Amino acid sequence: MNITATQFKTKFGVYLEKAREEDVIVYKNGKPYAKLSKIDESDTTSQSLMSFYGAGKYPVNDYKEELHSGLKEKYESID
Repeated sequence: MNITATQFKTKFGVYLEKAREEDVIVYKNGKPYAKLSKIDESDTTSQSLMSFYGAGKYPVNDYKEELHSGLKEKYESID
């Protein structure tokens, strides 16, 4: 399936579901720009990519605490 970048942006969820059935090629300025395709769940590469991009690196609660402590230092009070 070929779509424009504008179509992709406005109906992302629709094309995300379509990618489960077939490759979705996104064109920008008339040229192929990106391909959205289904991930093989048994493929370990996708897991490696998640860790590469930091998925799960910072638990949400730890991040919140770090953010609050940084704001307290900078502004002395976050209230």
